Amino acid sequence: MAKFTLFFVHGMGQHGEHWSQKAWEAFETAYTRYDDLKDFPFEDHFDYQEVIYDHIFEQYRERWREDAAGLNGLMGISDAAPALIARMAGIAERLGEDDYFTTYLLDVVMYRYLSVVAHPVQVAVAEQIATHLNAAGSAAERKWSVVAHSLGTSVAHDTLHLMFAGGNAEIAALPRQFAPEVGLFVANVSRLLERPSLSVYQSVVRPSKRRRNGILNCYLSARHILDPFTRPKPFAPAFDWLDEPTQRLAFPAYQELVISEVLQPDVHDLAHYLANPGVHIPLIRAHFRRRNVISDEAEHAAREAYRKKALQGRLAALRNQLGQLNDEQQPGVEGLIASAEHLQTLARLWEAGT
Repeated sequence: MAKFTLFFVHGMGQHGEHWSQKAWEAFETAYTRYDDLKDFPFEDHFDYQEVIYDHIFEQYRERWREDAAGLNGLMGISDAAPALIARMAGIAERLGEDDYFTTYLLDVVMYRYLSVVAHPVQVAVAEQIATHLNAAGSAAERKWSVVAHSLGTSVAHDTLHLMFAGGNAEIAALPRQFAPEVGLFVANVSRLLERPSLSVYQSVVRPSKRRRNGILNCYLSARHILDPFTRPKPFAPAFDWLDEPTQRLAFPAYQELVISEVLQPDVHDLAHYLANPGVHIPLIRAHFRRRNVISDEAEHAAREAYRKKALQGRLAALRNQLGQLNDEQQPGVEGLIASAEHLQTLARLWEAGT
């Protein structure tokens, strides 16, 4: 059996080499805890490749310093809300500061509202995936999946659609037999960041039994109920998003994974998601396409053990603070930005022990 290569696609912020190691180790550690999987050694079935595209955002931060008027002009004619356009008008003077907006959230704004940024990001991601697939050998050896996080869920969605829906001048089209097996979209903001020209519910990035109406065998969308990034426009497709043959599959082709346990302030963190049995068990089962690869009894025990960790006193207090933050969240990208900044402040206070 060929290994599954998991392509990790990062979210906002700076991500150097080995950025995905913590998340990969969280997945591997979780996998090795299950006695049911002892006949399926982790290293024989999974490896990973990390995708990096944040250098493109860095290039445009530099361009903003040099040509603020030009990029502000592009923002002005975008479909961004007036308040966000006004906030961006003075961004050039703040670049380089230790500011959560300019070092993290600006990536989200640039990707969503500036096609001059989004397009090279998609090209970079497509090239990295295609390079690895071309080196993998025969089609039988090209078993791969995508683990995308936060902003990366939108980037991965848009890129995969281009790769398998005909390509463009810079992204070569790939035949469906080379499509990914599983897509895990963690803190899925693909709907929040979708452009008017491409609805995430109309794209080819969906499951399909024979790969006719979609490119995946299984689509997993994971959200934490206290993660502010998932609240403004959650990914929630209607029942007919899947064609009828796909709906009738014994193993569910689409699964919404909703978790609530809190073990750290940054509930948006990819490793925090993957450590949760509510996420990694469906991910493992989706690759084997068998629910019983991990028994229901083992799943119940893992979930109970994880919940006990989350019930510690200080963690319960943290959960209440996060709940209040989410209750006050405003709609749209602007609301997401404000809540994310508050989440970052809360994380810093928590780490300081206050």
